[in-house]
Amino acid sequence: MDPEVYYTAIAGLHIGEIHHGVLPLLGESYLSKVYFELARLPESGVWAAVNSNGVVGFLTGSSDIRRSYRSVIWRMLPTLVVFGLRSAKDLRIVRKLVSVLIYPFQQPMLTSHSIEECNDVNSEILAIAVSPAYQRRGIGQLLIKSFERGLQQRNIRGYYRVATNLAEPNSNAFYRNAGFIPCHQVKHNDLILQIYVKKVSEVGVWA
Repeated sequence: MDPEVYYTAIAGLHIGEIHHGVLPLLGESYLSKVYFELARLPESGVWAAVNSNGVVGFLTGSSDIRRSYRSVIWRMLPTLVVFGLRSAKDLRIVRKLVSVLIYPFQQPMLTSHSIEECNDVNSEILAIAVSPAYQRRGIGQLLIKSFERGLQQRNIRGYYRVATNLAEPNSNAFYRNAGFIPCHQVKHNDLILQIYVKKVSEVGVWA
């Protein structure tokens, strides 16, 4: 139940820094509602880095990606239907909307994984972004640690995952430097997503 201004700022940061997918096309008002709904769910959360200038970074993630998707889609169904009808003439947007809805259920392009449990991981970082003026200051790492703490508090053990555009060297380098291990790839619209996994620490809850 944080102030609405936080969710609006998070939506704006998402639109400014995450350009692929259909979510930026929803616009700031609708996207802020998506983040508000994610923050309300018991199995998901939204973490923000805030200073005197407002929100300078955020992360949203879930301990059960499929349940979170179903809950948000159900709560946002009227909005998604209206958006779909308005975009019906643009097949590119329609395909992106469909791909978002089926994302948690997509099968990997590879039949073998670098980690045995990779294809059965339920916890996931859904989005993370830091304002360009505040990058390379460790904010992204702190947001990841906050998410890991949330998983620990929910008694989640094993691996969690994150997906990024295979063609973006900076994001891939960021996740590798943060300790993530490449697992498999998934085709998503016109992108190839690289799936990374990282193990949740069983001791030493970060504070």
